[in-house]
Amino acid sequence: MAATTKLAICSGLALVIALVFGRVIWEQYGFVDYDDGLYVVYNPMVLSGLTWQGVRWAFNPTTQVAANYHPVTLLSHMLDCQMYGLARPWGHHLSSLLWHAAAACMLFLALLRMTSRVWPCALVAALFAWHPLHVESVAWVSERKDVMSAFFWFLAMWCYVGYVRGSRLQYWGVAISMALGLLSKPMVVTLPFVLLLLDFWPLGRISPYDWRSPDWRRAAGALIWEKLPLFAMVACSIGLTLYAQSTGGAVVAIDAMPLVVRIVNALHSYNMYLAKTFWPTGLAAQQSMGARTLTIETAVLGCLGFAIVTYLAISWGRARPYLPVGWFWYVGTLVPVIGLVQVGEQSMADRYTYIPLVGIFIAIAFWLVDAVRDSARQRLGAAVATCAILAILAGMAARQVGYWSDTITLFGHSVAVNPKNGMAQFGLAVGYWKQGDRERAWEALQEGSAVETDFGMAWLLIGALAMERGDLPAASKAFGQSTTLRYHEPESLAFLGWTRARQGKRAESQRAIAQALELGPSNFVVLVVSGIVALEAGSSNEAMAYFRQAQELNPGNAPLLMMMARLSATGPDPNYRFPSQAVQIAEFVCQKAPPGSVRPYWLDTLAAAYAAVGRYDEAVQTAERALTLAEKKNRVELAKVIGEHLASFRRQEALSEPPASIRADDIFDRELLLFAEAPGLD
Repeated sequence: MAATTKLAICSGLALVIALVFGRVIWEQYGFVDYDDGLYVVYNPMVLSGLTWQGVRWAFNPTTQVAANYHPVTLLSHMLDCQMYGLARPWGHHLSSLLWHAAAACMLFLALLRMTSRVWPCALVAALFAWHPLHVESVAWVSERKDVMSAFFWFLAMWCYVGYVRGSRLQYWGVAISMALGLLSKPMVVTLPFVLLLLDFWPLGRISPYDWRSPDWRRAAGALIWEKLPLFAMVACSIGLTLYAQSTGGAVVAIDAMPLVVRIVNALHSYNMYLAKTFWPTGLAAQQSMGARTLTIETAVLGCLGFAIVTYLAISWGRARPYLPVGWFWYVGTLVPVIGLVQVGEQSMADRYTYIPLVGIFIAIAFWLVDAVRDSARQRLGAAVATCAILAILAGMAARQVGYWSDTITLFGHSVAVNPKNGMAQFGLAVGYWKQGDRERAWEALQEGSAVETDFGMAWLLIGALAMERGDLPAASKAFGQSTTLRYHEPESLAFLGWTRARQGKRAESQRAIAQALELGPSNFVVLVVSGIVALEAGSSNEAMAYFRQAQELNPGNAPLLMMMARLSATGPDPNYRFPSQAVQIAEFVCQKAPPGSVRPYWLDTLAAAYAAVGRYDEAVQTAERALTLAEKKNRVELAKVIGEHLASFRRQEALSEPPASIRADDIFDRELLLFAEAPGLD
């Protein structure tokens, strides 16, 4: 095939991708409060850019982000931060678009190398590139792992063809590509099984329909034997992934979700993904288990639908081998995320279809081309219909991209699609919270918790917001519920202890804090909350000890640095009063923090540090900025306190405040602290 034709098709794929997804760049889409904080916005190692320390951290087997081990993906985020920082999120989106375009082109080239059939391969790549179900993987910065792993998957396929045709050297290409794919996203564990399918079709190395042949077992054994190094990598990846997901609290226990529920959910999901492939409407960011009603009818229909399609694919497989290959590609590659090992609370997610749907697209494209092969009129009609369908899919995908503009738009759409989607309600609550609309956040949390009564994250959020509202009994109940559910148990216990302390239940507080420290002695959130409880009890020595331990775990955590600066600037204990150091720290935090993240009390702390070293003019100017910001945010009580401090600075009087009077609530945002998502500085 002419190189110009390949180039033209790849250019066409990339051009339409730019038209469909490009609005994330030219409309300046930002990050969303849906794992983007964990991967980029509040991850100090990633924010530091590409460094040797960061590379070592990323590849450390104990490192897990969002309960996953994917160091190569983290390196790509580090590179983006080095190139674009946080102020230009369009650069992060651009990288995802480029990876997606590269994956689509690589898929086309790999299939073309296998089959030498241009148009079905181009159709598969176009469906992959422009389908609405794939928007989530591309428009969401946190799903960089999808687009990267897919590119390496298809590159491994391309190399595998060269190996099959006699180039032993290209086996190294397969192995290296697969390793990079696994280190981008562990879902690549199914690649060796897909290569076995490709050995049947289109490579023609073996046929399962000849299993009675005396040579069949020997041939099958040889194909499996040659892939043993790949299966060894699979075993290592599974071990690392299960470790990361279990330690990250993502794996749902079998008693919490019975096996029969998992199987029914899995079969139903296979059918639902297939239905949404052909009719991609009502797509939402995430569908929780609580948003789905599992009934006997659901179970029967799920099993029946799955069995019928499997039977037809096998029955027609002799004449049309791409049908069973495509179907079992789809079924097999979904196994890691179909819910048999339930990870997280979601029952389905569009992103899970990114690689699996390639199997369905292969079956459709090659069947269609074969069906119209003998009639020029049918070929013309099929071409026109195919172009129309692709245009419709691209338009639907472009519309779906629009929902990823910001957190509230994203989860507002998900709630509109299904008001019983509790996880979407919680995401909407976080969006409102960070926007400063506490009332709407509270309403969304209440609606979500009515659906998802056993969703631990929701109870943590409810407790944090109830505590901020001053409703300590409600906060205590919520944190107690999240503790009972064992969701982030050390953090839940720490917050429960904090609430009990504010209720005056000192003994219960100490017991909860002690349990939290026992479960998480090196847990950043537990150490910070323990320090705050000690601070509010008047023990600056104990508080500073906890804060210093926490700082060793997260040296660039901005609120923690500001808390230590506050103690150093205004604390009565001479052992911890270092005004000059407080000025350096507070200036550093206020200058380096991401735009919009500096809080009024942080500026008040900087003003107090200036006053402590006698720089009263700067103290007055900074306190005035703090007062203006507090009034702008409608923080009436805080504005009153800052106003009193401003008056002291104008009288050239430094602050000296007991530890218990330090406003920890205004240094730490509880919702951020819950997940250690405070701005990381370097």
